[in-house]
Amino acid sequence: MAARIEAHNQAAAAHNANPPDSSNQAAVAAYNAEAERGNAEIPELESLADQCRRQGVDVPQVGAAPQAGEPDACPAALVVPIGQPGPVQDIAACPPSAAQPPPPPANRRKLRPAVPSNVLPPISRVLPGAPKAPYQPAQLTGTRQDPPTTTLPASFAANPALKTVPGYQLPAPGQANPSASAPNISETAANFLPYAMQYLAQGVPLPVGSYGVPTMNGYEAAANSTPVLDVHGGGGLIAYGPMDDVYGPSGVYMRLVPGMQDKGSDATRALLGDNVPLDYDAGHLAGSTSGGSGRIPQNLIPENFHNNRGVKAQWDKLITSVAEGTNPDVDQQVVHALAIPVWGAPGEPPTAVLLFAWGEKGWNLPPIIIDNSI
Repeated sequence: MAARIEAHNQAAAAHNANPPDSSNQAAVAAYNAEAERGNAEIPELESLADQCRRQGVDVPQVGAAPQAGEPDACPAALVVPIGQPGPVQDIAACPPSAAQPPPPPANRRKLRPAVPSNVLPPISRVLPGAPKAPYQPAQLTGTRQDPPTTTLPASFAANPALKTVPGYQLPAPGQANPSASAPNISETAANFLPYAMQYLAQGVPLPVGSYGVPTMNGYEAAANSTPVLDVHGGGGLIAYGPMDDVYGPSGVYMRLVPGMQDKGSDATRALLGDNVPLDYDAGHLAGSTSGGSGRIPQNLIPENFHNNRGVKAQWDKLITSVAEGTNPDVDQQVVHALAIPVWGAPGEPPTAVLLFAWGEKGWNLPPIIIDNSI
């Protein structure tokens, strides 16, 4: 029995230590199937182990770290079928079972595609506090709050899907949208975005890579519900908000610096599911031009293809050019930006996308709403 438990523990440890590339869906499916097979035998092993211990036989804990060397030969010979009394021979020669607390559950882990394996501490634990009233996003990033300084390109102004909303404020966490006519920001976005901006806009040094961020309450991050933080070099980063239970992606916060241009990835349409109209693209909230990922559902929405390939793509290029220093009309500067879906009915594409962008040297775009139905 001990040998069987030890073999299970060794297999579980090897499984958990070797997760596949989360963007390889076939590898993830095989990994998860192996996890299901291994986890299915845990109840039987625990039942058998309990019977052994009741008869004074020491066997390893199911799910414990693998033992160094070979397991003890005595309990290895003891096999106790479920519901049957165990054999009595050789029991006297086996050492008595030492009382020890059960280990924490150590089931084989399962993955869902495109979820970073690195996990940061819950960001809510390191913040001074959330805003208590509607606020301008720049207030939370330590950036001076200037009036809009940029005239939108003519192609923006002529686009019927776009309108500016100067002075628009975001709702504070736990509060309703500022007015009945304001865009419908999901509660998840209202709760996540101020935390992300307050903490991440300060340029906290973080190793480059992708990280899952546990939920605001500190619970273990669950695959597609977790925020994801993508850290670039030089203080650049993109924070993808968690998936809202009712609607979908909640929004993204970007801190754009030189070197992020075109470091994103193409959209994976399959992440949107099967009910997306054919005239809608899998649209990035943080554009691939700005370093945004197309491989995680937190960054993808069903977006009218005219807007995704038109005005939204132009906005992505504009804010990236300022951060990169390639815009002839604006001094190079770190750019902060938000892209937030505006939701109508659950299960439907968002009705609009709300966009903010401002720089650290006074460059500032007015808030923009792109109508997703046009």
